[in-house]
Amino acid sequence: MSTPLPPGFTASPDEPRSPASRPKPASVGPAVVVHHHGVPTWLVVTLVPAALIAATVWHLWTLKPGPPAPPAAEGVRIGRALGPAVAEALAKGFDAAAERIDAGQAVHSADDVLKATFDAQRKAAFASIGGPYLAKIVPSGQEPEGNDGRKAFAEAHRAIAKGLRDAR
Repeated sequence: MSTPLPPGFTASPDEPRSPASRPKPASVGPAVVVHHHGVPTWLVVTLVPAALIAATVWHLWTLKPGPPAPPAAEGVRIGRALGPAVAEALAKGFDAAAERIDAGQAVHSADDVLKATFDAQRKAAFASIGGPYLAKIVPSGQEPEGNDGRKAFAEAHRAIAKGLRDAR
C-alpha cells in the first residue's frame, strides 16, 4: 500500500511509492501572485503608492496661494477714516437740500438733491479711502477666489464696519 502525497507534490511513475522515497515539488521557481484581474501584486504594491504620491505632489504644486489677508487693524483704521468722510458726504447733501428749500423749491426736490448729493459724495469718499484697501484683497469688479478669498473679503468688510462704529 502506498502513502498519499501531500497536495502540490507528484511522484514519477517510475519511482515506487515507498515510505523511504521523498516526494518532489510540482514546480520550482519564483511564485508570482496574480490578482483576479491579471495584475501582478508587485505592480500594484509599487504603482498605486507612486500614483498617490504623484497626485498629492501635483495637487500641492498647483495650489494657488490665497489672497493676502490684510490685518484687521488696517480695516478698522480705514473704517475710522471713512466714518467722518461719510458724515461729511451726508452733511453736503443736507446743505444742498437747504439751498433748494431756501430757493423756494418743493421739499421733494430738496430731498432728491439730498439723496443724489449724499450718494455721489459717499461713493467718492469710499473710492478714495476704502476702495484701495479692499482692492488689495479682491480687485475691483472681480469675485473672490475660493472660500479663503471670500473669508478674507468678508473679514475686511467686518473690520471696516468695526472702524465705522468706533468712529462714532
